[in-house]
Formats: sequence, C-alpha cells, structure tokens
Amino acid sequence: MTQKDYYQILNVHPTCTMLEIKKAYRKLALQYHPDTNNNHPLLEEKFREIKIAYEILSNVESRKKYHSSVYFENYIKEVTNINDILLKVAQLKNYVMNSNTDKIDQVLLLNYLLDLLSSSNVVIIMNSNSESIKNEIFESIILSSKILPYSLFIKVSAILEKIFLAEYTTIELILKQKKRNEWWNNYKILFAVIAALLFCLLIALIG
Repeated sequence: MTQKDYYQILNVHPTCTMLEIKKAYRKLALQYHPDTNNNHPLLEEKFREIKIAYEILSNVESRKKYHSSVYFENYIKEVTNINDILLKVAQLKNYVMNSNTDKIDQVLLLNYLLDLLSSSNVVIIMNSNSESIKNEIFESIILSSKILPYSLFIKVSAILEKIFLAEYTTIELILKQKKRNEWWNNYKILFAVIAALLFCLLIALIG
C-alpha cells in the first residue's frame, strides 16, 4: 500500500514551517469539518485524512520520521534519470523563489537539497553528457540555496564542488559571502550595543 503524501493533503511544501502547516490545517478543517457539511460521508473521510496529516506533520519528531523514512523514500524512487532530477530541482527553485523566506524551514530545505544530491543522483548527474541540463541543475540548486546560511550551505557546497568542478570558484565565492553575512548577523547586535554605549559616553564627556 502506497504511503499517503501528507504534505500534499495539507497543500503545503515539504520545506514549509510549522506555522504554515497550522494555517493550512485550520483552513482545510473549516472547509471539510462534518459540522459544516451535514456529516457528508465522503467529506468526513477527507476531514479524517486532513486530521491525520496534521497530527503527523505538526509534531516535530513524527514529522522528522515521516519526512526522512517515508516522504523521501518515495521521492527517491521517482528519480531514475537526469531529467527527473532537473524537474525536482526546478520545482524546488520555483517554490523558494516565489515564497516568503520566513515561511521556509531552512533545515528541511537543507535536507531536501541533500536528498536531491544523494549518492545515486550524483552518479546520474556526473554520468550525463548534457552540459546544458547539468548547468540548469547547478543554477537551480544555487538559487534554492540562496536563503541558507553558511553553516548549512557548506554541506551542500561540499557535494556541488565534487560534481561541478568547473564551478569551484563560483561556489567558493558564495561560501565566502555567506560566511561574512553569517558573521555579521551574529555580531551586529553586539556592535550596535557597543556603538550606543560609546555614543552615550561621548555625550557624557561633552556634557
């Protein structure tokens, strides 16, 4: 029996946040709740399906288990050639580019990218003779990784550098930029506090 896709049932992407899952559930629960549909048997079954999907995906541990052992297992089975990989990365890129970045769970996005770059998929990409498709895959992965901080992107970059040797310099430049950004994000509040203290000290000395 094929495992149901709980993300599809709730109409959310696998990288969505918990808040997005809750919003989707509330919307669907109102639409399909038996009390609002005169206890229609088919809609009751749909509501039960929605409720089960929400119970699985709204719990951190059960979602993690489902995501890794069920969802990606089915996902990987669908990938048999480089065109399948291109389709998957294009879909992910479009999702990331058209979504509010605050609604994307960065760790799940990382896991999604790492599954796209599984050892079997790496072999398929490297054995392909289509440079144009390989370039599209590279560009889509880079765009999909745009919101990942240095500490997460470095895991993706390590695989990319093995596949796309000609893009090594580009990948290293992106890593350096992300490292600078992450450093600044970690310490900008501290710098702001120090600047404010120095300003107050200067005002006190002048006064």
